[in-house]
Amino acid sequence: MLDLEELPMSDVVNDAAVLAATAQLSTDSEIGISIYRFDPSDPKPINVDYYSVWEDLPSCYIFEDIVASSSTNIDENLLDMLDRFVFITKKEKGAGHWLDFDDLPFEVPVIIDDD
Repeated sequence: MLDLEELPMSDVVNDAAVLAATAQLSTDSEIGISIYRFDPSDPKPINVDYYSVWEDLPSCYIFEDIVASSSTNIDENLLDMLDRFVFITKKEKGAGHWLDFDDLPFEVPVIIDDD
């Protein structure tokens, strides 16, 4: 089960009316999280934010570039830390950020009700 309270995007849960959260395997090595929230001030009231999940950062094709642009080296300490954590990064908003209720994907047909 995906507990949003335990994730870095937990402020979305506290600051917005979250309707649903889904996780999906985008490719063999890429996992994504989608957070659907209600914003009545938008012409299309459903906002969806997309996040990438990095479980095995050292296997990422840009890992060496990330390390080269930081102030660290690939050593046992770094690899041990990366082995203990999962990294979640927010993707840029795209054309699919704003949806109408009937634009929700099939996997999100039910809206969560706090009552």
